[in-house]
Formats: sequence, structure tokens, C-alpha cells
Amino acid sequence: MSGPPRTAIVTGASKGIGAALATRLAADGFQTIVNYASRAAEAEEVVAAIAAAGGCAMAIHADVTDAGAMKALFDQAEKAFGPVDVLVNKAGIIKLSPLAQVADEEFVERLIPDIPLGRLGQPDDVARIVSFLAGSESGWVNGQIIKANGGRN
Repeated sequence: MSGPPRTAIVTGASKGIGAALATRLAADGFQTIVNYASRAAEAEEVVAAIAAAGGCAMAIHADVTDAGAMKALFDQAEKAFGPVDVLVNKAGIIKLSPLAQVADEEFVERLIPDIPLGRLGQPDDVARIVSFLAGSESGWVNGQIIKANGGRN
């Protein structure tokens, strides 16, 4: 990425897909906000990994369900890095139900045959897509729904 540094906020970035997204955007040259709601230690580990790789990041606590907290998140991000160029709303909650009583991912064995690529997606699969969309190469893409599902409908 050339030009002045750009800033990205990734919500829910303390682990899994969110951490992969934050790490990839930082590797792409973004100053990256690693947002978290309850996993401060994990968020700081993501920031440390980004810094160790030569990137620029900081962790900011904010609950995405609280509008005031979201305003504060953007205020802190802009104070630290300037205007926000990219927002990846990845934060989410899993509400467990009787499905949670099914043995893993036995569940996985049921899913895989329905996925044309023959495997479950990994955090880096999603991170590559976000990297493309946040970068200059996607300048001609707009108004599209991009399904990151290995071809599964």
C-alpha cells in the first residue's frame, strides 16, 4: 500500500477470524485498531504479534452493542491514528442451543460434503477477502455480495 497510512478498525479482533483480519490488514500497511469486548489479554497478544511483524496496532475496549462505546472507539482511533478508512464489523456472539450438544465439529463431518471445496473455511480465507476489499485492487467492485463459504449455498 502506498501513500499516507490508512486506518482500519476490526471489531471482535481478539481471536479467531477477527484476529486474522486485524493481522492481515496490519500486514497490508493499515494502522489497525484491535477492538475487543471482554478479552483484553488476547487483544494485546494480537497487537504484540502485529508489532513484532513490523505493523502498527492498538487494542481498544468497546462493546459493539453500546452506541456510546462505539462513538468512543472511533474517537480513540481517530485520536491515535487519524481518520478511519476501513471498518470490519466482525464482532458476534454465539448463543448455544441444543445443537451445541452435538459432538464437533460429528457436526463437521455432516457439513463438509456440502462444501464444494471439501473443507471448512479458516480465518485466513476470510482475511484474504477483506484484504482485497480494503485494498486498491478492489476499486471497481461495489454493491456486491461476496459469499466466503467455499461454494456452499
